[in-house]
Parts: sequence; structure tokens; C-alpha cells
Amino acid sequence: MNMEVQQSVLLALSEYSRPSSINPQEIGESRLADIVNDSLSLLEVIYDLEDKYSITIQHEKLTSLETVDDLVIAVDGELSSAARNA
Repeated sequence: MNMEVQQSVLLALSEYSRPSSINPQEIGESRLADIVNDSLSLLEVIYDLEDKYSITIQHEKLTSLETVDDLVIAVDGELSSAARNA
């Protein structure tokens, strides 16, 4: 797993998270719905990451995001895809 992407995801989530909702030991398996305040906050996290990396996460992937790891994998996958197409 790309550690830079993981750190970026965690930083973005920390800006929209509920206090004490991020457990560093189980962060990858943590459900996004349990971390962010609401669905709008989750969309803002995703938009922030898309803007930071100049990517667009496909709608099909967005609907299947459940955990922090899912989001990291989606961002990392889009970055890999963009690098292959460059």
C-alpha cells in the first residue's frame, strides 16, 4: 500500500472526523461512516484527495467505499492508472 497516499487520506479524514473516532491501530479497517461526521464530509474528503492528486475516482468505486483501506486503494489505483496513461 502506498504510504504517501495513506498519510494523505488520514490527513484529509482528520479534518472531517468525529473526535476520537480514528483508532491508529485499526485505521485501515475503520468504516468511513464511523469516522466522518456525515456523507457530505466524506464527499469533501474525496474531493480534497482528487484535487490534491489531480485524479477523479470513478463513480462505481465511490459507491463501494466502506473502509479507510478502500479509500486508500481507490486513490492509489487512480494514481497508478493516471501514471500508465501519461
